[in-house]
Amino acid sequence: MNPYSNFDHRPLCADHKEINLPSETLSAVDHTTIAPSTGPTRTQKTLNRASPYSSPSPDPQLQQHRSPLSPSVSIESLSSELKYESDQERLAHLQRARQGPYVYGNNHHTPHSPKHSSDSSTSGTNSLASHSPASVSMMDDLAQAIDRSSKTVSAVPAKRRGPPALVFENDSDDDFLIPKPPGEVGRPNRGGYSLFDVLSWPRKKYDQVKKYINKLVDDHLDCEVPMSEQMAAKVKKVRELAVEKYPFLKEYSGLWAVDDFIRNHLKYQKSVLRKEKLEKIAAEASRAAEKRVERSHTRST
Repeated sequence: MNPYSNFDHRPLCADHKEINLPSETLSAVDHTTIAPSTGPTRTQKTLNRASPYSSPSPDPQLQQHRSPLSPSVSIESLSSELKYESDQERLAHLQRARQGPYVYGNNHHTPHSPKHSSDSSTSGTNSLASHSPASVSMMDDLAQAIDRSSKTVSAVPAKRRGPPALVFENDSDDDFLIPKPPGEVGRPNRGGYSLFDVLSWPRKKYDQVKKYINKLVDDHLDCEVPMSEQMAAKVKKVRELAVEKYPFLKEYSGLWAVDDFIRNHLKYQKSVLRKEKLEKIAAEASRAAEKRVERSHTRST
């Protein structure tokens, strides 16, 4: 027999070391003799085959005790874990499984006592017996992990968040107010508008607001000067007093209704004053003419 080749006809490495099998596993190792003339013989299927390139098989007795978890048990345990909607139901299921005095029915939620039904006790015993110690330990680890996660989440106080704010593009208060019509107030037939027609108020309401604002204009502004030449502080004072008296004037964008009342009254007062001046001038002229006539008449006599 060539010492540099094994019974599989694979060459050995130069630094190869023979594996010394422990005495406990000698019974499980294949000791079939190889005749030089006939060559290697095939190992029987019932025996575990050992080679220098493979680790020795474990003790059959230890292998029985260390049998891995069967796929059916692992899949069943995992699928049963997925049947519950919350962690609390899963924990309750694991605790009842560890206690043992109850067996589960088909719904996995309602415990049934073995005293009431022999069939249910038999099926419950079989279902509990199908779980090996490895599966029970795995379920315990899962329950502990869920407990830790729930404690961690509950330890952190949740921040109270209100409803999200509604955001509009180019949003402002003027978007919900009544806009000013185009044109100049007091000129309905010349590209402007009539304030009474635009506001569409009842006549009584319109007259009340007009009377109050006209009084404010007479008390705080110079009626001989137009709106553009008035003092800003005095105009602001009139607007504030008007809005304080009639809050619904805030519904008009930029308080244009108040400004139009002020403009109308200033225009009216300006025209009235101008007319009064003209009448005064005319009266003075007439009186002067009368005096001249009287003087001429006296001279003639």
